[in-house]
Amino acid sequence: MSITHLSCPDVEGSIQAMLHLMRRHLGLDVALISHLTDELRVVRFLDAAGDDEVLAVGRSDPAAGSYCRSVVAGRLPGLLHDPAEHPVSAAMGRPDRLGDGTHLSVPIVLGDGRVYGTLCAFAHRVHSHLDERDLGMMHTLAGIIASQLEHVETVRVEREDRAQALAALKVGHDLLIVFQPIVELVGEQLVGVEALARFPGLRQGPAEVFAEAWSVGVGASLEVRAARAALAGLGELPTCAALSLNLSPGTLIDPRFAEVLAEVDARRVVLEVSEHAALADAAAVNRAMDRFRDAGARLAIDDVGAGLAGLDTILQLRPEFLKLDGRLVAGIDRRRDKQAMVAAMGTYAERMGIALVAKRVETIEEHTALLGLGVPYGQGFGLARPADLSALLRIGRAG
Repeated sequence: MSITHLSCPDVEGSIQAMLHLMRRHLGLDVALISHLTDELRVVRFLDAAGDDEVLAVGRSDPAAGSYCRSVVAGRLPGLLHDPAEHPVSAAMGRPDRLGDGTHLSVPIVLGDGRVYGTLCAFAHRVHSHLDERDLGMMHTLAGIIASQLEHVETVRVEREDRAQALAALKVGHDLLIVFQPIVELVGEQLVGVEALARFPGLRQGPAEVFAEAWSVGVGASLEVRAARAALAGLGELPTCAALSLNLSPGTLIDPRFAEVLAEVDARRVVLEVSEHAALADAAAVNRAMDRFRDAGARLAIDDVGAGLAGLDTILQLRPEFLKLDGRLVAGIDRRRDKQAMVAAMGTYAERMGIALVAKRVETIEEHTALLGLGVPYGQGFGLARPADLSALLRIGRAG
């Protein structure tokens, strides 16, 4: 497996394993990787025999006067059989709380020539059998570790960049709301719009942005921000049109969203939860939905038919709408299996008082097949493309 395809935990585990094998091969007591800054020597990885951990990961000391800095600067050789016999190390004593015995250290040099720090190993007694071949092995290992550390650093920087970008999104930067009409399939009269978030300042698609937002702890904040931006346009939409919002279960139960919904006429709002959504606390979601329904809001389960978990979600949340996944709708005019599945869903929906909405309706043939199956509502490029509010209102005025 290529190093560049390893996740950070994988890479860090690989480095730790190499450190352990190196120490065992050399027969020494402690092996460590130190990171050198202008002022500090910081222990990043550590492997010690038994309980002999004289250093701790994260421990820092002044870099000046350390064995690590002296080896990098060329004041000390990489291999010291007995530090007491070298004038520089003898004068230093034990500034790193290292053992009194043999010490090996080589620089870790990154691809751009910067010195990251050192790969070190030492013992509490002299090991005269170690020689330059052992030091050469450590140089080779340091090169491998350098490439892995670069990957770890790259991932860390990318995570920080994403977190900063998402923090900006949290306060509304680079957030654009577009609306896709939902129409009656008979006559194509407008009955609602689905609000869709777009992030023109980011390379990722909306699904990736929201997933990353949740991964760095700002998912609910971003969804609430998007919901507020979408609901700001509710007053300008035709009164016949409901506004659908895509939300995660965690946002539905977030008090901040309840505050946002309380500011508008909830009777014109449909809350969409994906069939794929993980329901960690269905009871809490239902309690929130009971309050929202009292205010007039309704619930839709999105992406129905895309997975086996959807039935449980439907039964637990008791929605007013089921939105058929686009993959189920695609080519339905040519697929008897899809027609049978939608027909069965239609029977269930009719008995339970639930309305079906077909997503991604793109062809006349799909439109006709859905009509024949009794699906009342649809949305998709074949009916109307998403547009910003001003464009949507122009289309509405033009009929």
